[in-house]
Amino acid sequence: MRPPVRVLFLTRYPESGASSRYRVYQYLPHFRSLGVEATVQSFMDEPMYRLSFARGRLLAKLLAAVRATLRRLWALRDVGRFDIVYMQRELLPFGPPWIERWMKRRGVRLFFDLDDALFIAKPSRFNPIATLLRAPGKVSELFGLVDCVVAGNDWLRDRAIAAGGRAVTVEVAEDTDRIPMHAQHDNRQPVTIGWLGSTSTVKYLHEIGPILRSIAEDYPDVRFELVGGGEFNMPGVA
Repeated sequence: MRPPVRVLFLTRYPESGASSRYRVYQYLPHFRSLGVEATVQSFMDEPMYRLSFARGRLLAKLLAAVRATLRRLWALRDVGRFDIVYMQRELLPFGPPWIERWMKRRGVRLFFDLDDALFIAKPSRFNPIATLLRAPGKVSELFGLVDCVVAGNDWLRDRAIAAGGRAVTVEVAEDTDRIPMHAQHDNRQPVTIGWLGSTSTVKYLHEIGPILRSIAEDYPDVRFELVGGGEFNMPGVA
């Protein structure tokens, strides 16, 4: 009998973080049903994840980052027993990929999953410390270092390939057993325009504010639904 495949999943967020939930956590029952021995370690725990959205509190964030780094390093103490190390986003959200290079020299098979353009430098809205500690060019180096890049769309995949990596596309999928599909829409029902994002991206809706107001004015039956953006108000758009 073949031994099970052992995979260490290193996520950025706990299960409440959408990126990690959709890229890793929702697949775990399926992996385990196939005999995969899946171990998951999240860089952020729940208190740190909630803290990351708070403004200020720099000392608390710094201490949380130190604790998170120690937890991650401890999770790698016996990394050689795993067949695959699957990194959902970077192993550490700061510094060069020294640990990734060390694992690669030890013969560890590395997968790097990203669902966002992490190689584009932009300041953190909530944590200036994270902005200062980021290493330019780290993600592009990881593209060529790991055994496989798992990209959330074809554009990210092509960027990884252009940087010398081996990459595949696995788009973000919804579990239709958890959220059933809606019944087929017909023209007797009002149209709903949905937006899904976060408190850090809801600001971009203001850039298309004139278009949204024009739709609301010309089509008063259209309904707008926002998910994940926190408090948001746009006069003229219901």
